[in-house]
Amino acid sequence: MKNWVLQASDTFSPQLNSLHQQIQSSKVLYIDETPISLNGECWFVWVICSDNSYYYVLKPSKGLDASKEVVVGCEPMAVVTDDAAVYNAKRLRELLGEDLELQK
Repeated sequence: MKNWVLQASDTFSPQLNSLHQQIQSSKVLYIDETPISLNGECWFVWVICSDNSYYYVLKPSKGLDASKEVVVGCEPMAVVTDDAAVYNAKRLRELLGEDLELQK
């Protein structure tokens, strides 16, 4: 399984980079995470969406630091979240700018 994931990563890297660029240039972002069980351990699937792109990140942590690689570099005018503590208004503004409009 590990080898398959690594091969898929190499194969789809250009498409993932393109999606990431689309997300970064979006004026509105939607961010959420959900827990899943992998081999008996709790992991989190993060989704960062724009109006026409979806980017998923699988991380062993719920903290926003786990998805900085996707969020940093984005310059949205607004972000829609459920205001969970890990990506609440204060933390998102620290990462993305003080002028950011946040919606729940």
